[in-house]
Amino acid sequence: MKYLKRILGLPFFLMLNIIGIIFHLLKISRAFILFGGEAMAYDKKTTSKMIADIYFELEKRHLKDKLSN
Repeated sequence: MKYLKRILGLPFFLMLNIIGIIFHLLKISRAFILFGGEAMAYDKKTTSKMIADIYFELEKRHLKDKLSN
């Protein structure tokens, strides 16, 4: 009897998992289109500041500090 319940519930469980996988795939694809190679970093964030932008800002500050010394 316990296996019969599991067999009957299996299609519903699989459908929910497949829907979740498709949703996650669409979410990753959207992030890749918006952010390019940084898609994994911005998958769960809504910020539009890229890692490269932060790097250039730090590099500019470092160069400014180096010139002032």
